[in-house]
Amino acid sequence: MDIQTIPSFKAVSGDSVPGTISMSPGGVARNISENCSRLGLNCSLFSPYGDDNPGAVLLKETSLSGVNTNNCLCFEGEKSCSYSAFIDETGEMLYGVNEMSLMDRMTPELMISHKETLEQFDHMVIDANLPSQTIRFLQKTYSHKILLVDPVSAVKIVRLKNSINSIKTIKPNIIEAKEFSGLRIDDENDYYKVMQSFIDEGILSVFLSAGSQGIYYSDGKIRGRMPPVPVKIKSVTGAGDAASSALVLSVILNLNMIESAFLANLAAASSLLCSQSINKELSIPFLSNLCREYQYESELS
Repeated sequence: MDIQTIPSFKAVSGDSVPGTISMSPGGVARNISENCSRLGLNCSLFSPYGDDNPGAVLLKETSLSGVNTNNCLCFEGEKSCSYSAFIDETGEMLYGVNEMSLMDRMTPELMISHKETLEQFDHMVIDANLPSQTIRFLQKTYSHKILLVDPVSAVKIVRLKNSINSIKTIKPNIIEAKEFSGLRIDDENDYYKVMQSFIDEGILSVFLSAGSQGIYYSDGKIRGRMPPVPVKIKSVTGAGDAASSALVLSVILNLNMIESAFLANLAAASSLLCSQSINKELSIPFLSNLCREYQYESELS
């Protein structure tokens, strides 16, 4: 579950201020699956949950969004994963805290025991909440199916080292990319050096979330920057997951790098307009209207 805390005005350290505290279904892979479903894809979620009330809510709400949850795994006596984000008055995240110990149960041995389930999927999206040995197993066994891997955070992106060869797409943010590459970013050329580090590891295409600068993209041959949609931000939580879902759709539709970055920015903008992790209005028609409303096509360069 995602818990967001947003103050009504600038908070002062050591004091409390009025604001809003909200709870909604979350999780990187779960959010991506729901967003993909809202974009018209047939999605199934393969993920653990605890036999607690948050787990029941997660399962119900995810199913209602159109995602097939029949393959989700319930672990008795375990606590469902949760994430708390502390947002400032401008909608930017100050920091987040996650409790994801249940993901340690997703071992390579468990993957093998569910081989028939995994084999039935045409495509896969994985995230770095999985243990590193499980990511490595999935990459070696199903790299031909994995469309996208999401780094989740700077702490967890190190789990992807030596485990992303031949995977089609990755979408790190600046903090994650610097942690993975060990490089600094001082100017625009450094963005491309950082992205090249992923390509050198075997990733086929990289989309780097750069906040107010939009998305940088590179496949080693074609590279550039797609400026963001100029929306007023309510909360940044979930924007990266929305962008990832658009990139999944882009790979399936065989869009080029520029078209993919364009669609990813639109999807991210739809999330930025919403205070929850998922914008329930997300759809292809909604993105088309967003494009027209903000005259986003004119921003292409």
